[in-house]
Parts: sequence; C-alpha cells; structure tokens
Amino acid sequence: MAWPETATAVAVRLLENDLIEIAAPLGLEDLCELVVRPGPNFQAGKRQIYLDRLHSKNWQVTWPKLTLI
Repeated sequence: MAWPETATAVAVRLLENDLIEIAAPLGLEDLCELVVRPGPNFQAGKRQIYLDRLHSKNWQVTWPKLTLI
C-alpha cells in the first residue's frame, strides 16, 4: 500500500439507499484518534517523503489536537 499516512488511507462512497461503504486498508483507529503516522511504505527509506508531506500540509494549524508521529 502506498499511502503516506495511515489516517489518509480511507475511501468512502455512497451506495444505494443512503448506505455508505468505507475502505480503510490500514484501519480507522488513527483517523478516529487524530493520529498521523507514516504508512508501512513510508517508514525507514521513504521517511523523508512523509516528513516533507507533514511540513507541506501544515495539518496542525487546522487541527491542533493532532498527534504527529
């Protein structure tokens, strides 16, 4: 899986009868707990890509309760 953060590896779509389908291959726990951590492919050798993304997104300004790992 190539998502930089676990909390961004989520897709939601509306089905018939107002049902929704959620795809979260890395789980929903980090999203629900406001935790941003690197996905499995962005640890070790690609960690700088993850860190650059954190810096460019500046998420803590919008969501000050985020925990960045």
